[in-house]
Parts: sequence; C-alpha cells; structure tokens
Amino acid sequence: MALTDAVVRQAKITTKDYTLSDTGGLLLFVSRKGAKKWHFRFSWLGKQQRIALGRYPELSLKQAREQRDDLRAQISVHLPSIYKNISDIRRVGMSQCRLARSRRKNDDKKIWI
Repeated sequence: MALTDAVVRQAKITTKDYTLSDTGGLLLFVSRKGAKKWHFRFSWLGKQQRIALGRYPELSLKQAREQRDDLRAQISVHLPSIYKNISDIRRVGMSQCRLARSRRKNDDKKIWI
C-alpha cells in the first residue's frame, strides 16, 4: 500500500524501531528516538541492499519517490553508482564469483554421491 503524507507525518514513536513500506522498495524507517529516515531497498548481484536517502521532513515523500525512481533506473541498466569506487564493485563481484564457484563444486559432489 502506498504511503501518504498524512501517514508519514503521523508516524508515532514506539519502544521499537519499525518501517513503513511504500511502493517499489521505498521505506520510511522510524526509530525509537523519533528520527524518520527514507531508505531504498533493492536486490543487486543476489544480495539485498539498502540505501539511506535522507531524513523526513527535509526530504518529502515526493522527493524520496523521485530519488527511488532514479536509483531504480540506474540499477536496471547496471550502473552501480551507489558504490563509491571501483574497488567496492570488484569486491562485491568477486564474492559473487566465489559463491558461484562453491555452488558448482557442491553441485558436482551431489551428482557423484
């Protein structure tokens, strides 16, 4: 269910942190201290990632949705600008290669057992 500005404004502080979900991976994280932060959750290279977009009310619901759409477009064309430099991309890519190799080895073992 899509969030509205009224729901975001009226999000109450509780004893535990919680999130309110919007469409397309956009979340409003409400901390027990009262901070409200926008997060974008997505999957890239088989891992779930989360990016903090900004605080509410400095970043409105409309602006957060626009940033989410921009990030989703970048991810869809495989331009990981969310990573600061090429070493981060290599590190994530290498870990995925290692994981794929270990899965292949395990698959071979299952065949022969």
